[in-house]
Formats: sequence, C-alpha cells, structure tokens
Amino acid sequence: MQADGNVDMRNVEALVVAVGGYIEDRGNGFYRARLNERRMTYDRPHPRSEIGRGLAKRFRDFFKEAGVE
Repeated sequence: MQADGNVDMRNVEALVVAVGGYIEDRGNGFYRARLNERRMTYDRPHPRSEIGRGLAKRFRDFFKEAGVE
C-alpha cells in the first residue's frame, strides 16, 4: 500500500477483512483492526473517507507486522 493518502478507508477495512482480520467498533469514533495477533486502534477519517499519509503508513506497518506483504 502506498502511503500517499489517496486510499479510501472502506478499502483498507475491506482488505483487513479479506486477509482474515476484523474491525471492531471501540466507541467514540475509534475502531480497532485485528489481524494475526496484531491490533491497531485508529480514528476513522471525517468528513472525507480518504485516509491521510500518517494513517496510511500506520496501516502499511500494521499489515507488515501481521505478516501480510
């Protein structure tokens, strides 16, 4: 995943689920992605659905640490 910020949050969450993970609503706008013993808590972007560069990098690192490359 490129960390350029042009990625829709729905696509990222769909990818987490497609590779065997799941998304958990933590309340107050926070969510947790879980995949292969790894977890990451994040705030969904709003009002737009595109994630920023920082969140894109966090998800890229999350997938790497979970063994998805």
